Amino acid sequence: KLELPKVRGQLLIFGATNWDLIGRKEVPKQQAAFRNLGQNLWGPHRYGCLNDVQVSCVVSGPCAAHSLIMTTEGKLWSWGRNDKGQLGHGDTKRLEAPKLIEGLADQVIVSAACGRNHTMALTEDGTVYSFGENKLGQLGQGSQTDAVLSPAPISYNGQPLVKVACGAEFGMVVDCKGNLYSFGCPEYGQL
Repeated sequence: KLELPKVRGQLLIFGATNWDLIGRKEVPKQQAAFRNLGQNLWGPHRYGCLNDVQVSCVVSGPCAAHSLIMTTEGKLWSWGRNDKGQLGHGDTKRLEAPKLIEGLADQVIVSAACGRNHTMALTEDGTVYSFGENKLGQLGQGSQTDAVLSPAPISYNGQPLVKVACGAEFGMVVDCKGNLYSFGCPEYGQL
């Protein structure tokens, strides 16, 4: 059984918050209306929806425009850009503030990772769930589909998993024996 991080605290956010534009070189034509949404937060801000939530870990990635938090109870929340369902809420609606991922509410999440447009979450019993873009098989679910909008287990039948990591369009997991498994885009040999 894996353990949650022991840290406890409140989430503070600052920086760019126009999730539709973060990491894009130009404004998508159909999203021109979003040009002026979201502000740059030059100092720390709190989300009101998290006033009573104790955060144990914050997760994002250098190429991701979405973020995750794990609570001290092992619940996973997500927010940000969501055009491929990478937030795990069953839709593609952008979220301005963190929201509990209901599809994982009955699980205790101990670790998570963000790719460009996909997400993986590791449970205390060593199971990994993934969601978001899957056109290159980066969800590890044994298929290539445009997107998976809700959490689903990866296609794996082995020793319990203990670590997860995401690259831009690939994923990696480590089992309790130290074996490394990879899936997704092999373009530059990253698998």
